[in-house]
Amino acid sequence: MRNASSAHDAGAPGGLQVEIVPSVGHASIITSIAFSPNGAFVLSASCDMLKLWDFASRRLIRTFRADPYWGNPVSAAFAPDGQTVLATGTIADTDASCIRVWEIATGRLLRTIEGASDPLAISPDGAIFLTSGARTLELWNIARGELARSFQDHTAGVASVALSRDGACALSGSDDATMKLWEVASGRVIRTFAEHSSSVGAVAFSPDGTAVLSGDDDGTLKLWDASSGRLIRNFVGDHRTGIQSLAFSPDGSQIVSGSAAEAILWETGSGRHLHTFFGSWEHTPVAFSYDGKYVLVGVGYSVEVGKTTTGDVIGSLGSFADWVTAVAFSPDGTRIFSQSWDAVRLWDMGSGCLLRRVDSGDERLKGGLVVSGDGSRIATTRGVLDGSTGELLTRFKTRRDESGIEAVALSPDGTRVLSGGRDCVLRLWDASTGEQIGRFQEQTETNINCVAFSPDGRYAASGSHGLQAKSTLMLWDAAMRALVRSFRHSPEERPPGVSAIVFSPDGSRIVSAGVDGMIRLWDVETGELVRTLEGHTDWVEAVAFSSDGAQILSASWDTALKLWDADSSKLIRTFVGHTDRVESVAFSPDGQKVLSGGDDTSIRVWAARSGKLLATFFGLPSGDWLTVTPQGFFAGTPRGKDMLSAVRGLEVTAVDEALFNPDRVREALSGDPGGELDP
Repeated sequence: MRNASSAHDAGAPGGLQVEIVPSVGHASIITSIAFSPNGAFVLSASCDMLKLWDFASRRLIRTFRADPYWGNPVSAAFAPDGQTVLATGTIADTDASCIRVWEIATGRLLRTIEGASDPLAISPDGAIFLTSGARTLELWNIARGELARSFQDHTAGVASVALSRDGACALSGSDDATMKLWEVASGRVIRTFAEHSSSVGAVAFSPDGTAVLSGDDDGTLKLWDASSGRLIRNFVGDHRTGIQSLAFSPDGSQIVSGSAAEAILWETGSGRHLHTFFGSWEHTPVAFSYDGKYVLVGVGYSVEVGKTTTGDVIGSLGSFADWVTAVAFSPDGTRIFSQSWDAVRLWDMGSGCLLRRVDSGDERLKGGLVVSGDGSRIATTRGVLDGSTGELLTRFKTRRDESGIEAVALSPDGTRVLSGGRDCVLRLWDASTGEQIGRFQEQTETNINCVAFSPDGRYAASGSHGLQAKSTLMLWDAAMRALVRSFRHSPEERPPGVSAIVFSPDGSRIVSAGVDGMIRLWDVETGELVRTLEGHTDWVEAVAFSSDGAQILSASWDTALKLWDADSSKLIRTFVGHTDRVESVAFSPDGQKVLSGGDDTSIRVWAARSGKLLATFFGLPSGDWLTVTPQGFFAGTPRGKDMLSAVRGLEVTAVDEALFNPDRVREALSGDPGGELDP
């Protein structure tokens, strides 16, 4: 059988390669939705990425993500020619606001324009875009990446902006409870609309430019005559929270307004409430399809598609999956354990098949997932699970006055669980009964977010993020439950937050992952800093030692995994493939494979020596699953298979049924010793 690349690349136009893309949605709240000018594509934005969708098939074409992790894009839009997209964001090193411009056909980042912030509106000719300053509107030249003009008249921050279809006029809504109409060419205020009693968080022009629309934090929606400033109509009493987004239908006959609680479809001429769509209780962006037949509503992590005639939700873009917060191998390397907010999953390492899914119930699973040395028990923040069946054996019996558990570790003999949490207290639990054995004598200064046992069980270690703490890494006597030492950098240096810790296999060293992007190696007996490993460009979230202690693995919010020599601190290689923050990493027991999980909702298995990606796993809340190789061969449930698309440029189709090949997946996970999967 031919592999996916050879099967699809033959005769590809323009030399564009075919990519096998899982249609997985966002893993964080969607903040913006936009249709392409021709109505064929949809752009959705969340706090860490943009996604481009084919609207007809509802399949994902590609994901846009700057490197490193780039903040909170509140606004995203297509350029009028439909060839590029723009989105607001921040620059990680400086936290400075910016606009990024991507080419949609390739996903290539074209430019970053520093200083521009949200919200965002683009002129009809695509030459300029409009954003807000502190109390100003700012007009930017896209080609030069320069600020062309600032408009000043508001007395408080600008919360929303819009441009008329001909680009001659602009609207701004402000925290000063006014909306202003501007002449773009001169920056002159044409008119001020001053009948709101709270911040105006959303504004819009009607398609013909004769009317303007404003929505405020009280949930009030007002329609105005643009030329006279006369209030035409109030839409009152239906929104339960402040209005965040607005859109007119293409013919102007309908309006959709989004608040945290819901999106409402209105008839423009009468003000009649037509339909209500559920919101996300955080942010609900809205948009009309180019023909006005559908309304798109951002509901949490997904984009729902509703019919304007009936108000029925007829589907959504992509499949929803939760962040992968922890991964681990079984001691014999035959199984993989993954933890997402919704469930713990047990996978067969040989075939990539999902063996079992254990629902988290009403709790979101976070913190570590730790497997006992004999594989019989799994510790999570919820309790202790059976290592074979995933069944919940015991739940930690916390008192009402005790804050939630944020991190766990298993003692080497598997009988005790160490936990840390928001109340700054380390506790020990009986792994069989869930009863609290005791608490450590001293409290830490800040929330505990990572814990570990030494290999001999003599010591425990804890890490925290605290900005004001004198120490964020501490060593404890596990038997006496007393503080041994705090690890300090220098008396004058404020210690960086620690997001993960692990002991070396011989117990002589601790590796800590820093929120400053650094990895630090410490001597356990002396507390001295041995060396620092530098190379990540953002928060390091996870670290692991190989079983022989010779190598260190790290994972970061910069989307990369890095493999280091433990003795020399030399970077051996970087693993690239995740499209969002990487939350967890692990070595296989024989050190030949690397496991990772992240906010892109994927679990990935890599060859440690080459850095080659072997396979990617996805688990859905429905219980469906998918495992796919880089060549496009896959195994999974029927619904899992439907997640896959073949993408060439902007063309997207379902994958060839011939690529359903569990044997090829098995071959890939074995490391492809015969080289049969190579192009």
